[in-house]
Amino acid sequence: MLCSLSYFTQLEVFRLRTCSHPHLVPLLASFVEDSSIVLVFPDYSLGSVRDLLDRHYTEGLPEHAIAIIVRDVLLGLQYLHDKVGYSTSTKCRNYHFSSSQEHCAPRRKS
Repeated sequence: MLCSLSYFTQLEVFRLRTCSHPHLVPLLASFVEDSSIVLVFPDYSLGSVRDLLDRHYTEGLPEHAIAIIVRDVLLGLQYLHDKVGYSTSTKCRNYHFSSSQEHCAPRRKS
């Protein structure tokens, strides 16, 4: 990392790189462009939970779908709290569906 990045930013990227859990989106790469850090995550083209609600379930998700999503989110959050001691930005837009998984994974944000 470049010296111009704050220690906190470098530590956050390091923490993201060391996380590995089936319910977390992996950080593929990071680099500095101008004065910004760019984080590269896999493409989750099926969208987020918010996208699902906006496009297909405007009246709300079925109870069994909510149960699966909440279970997977809690497993991911538990891992984050055990591994790095905290999580950030827990909202529907940060939980994305993968075609290779039947559940959602939180996109970790720095």
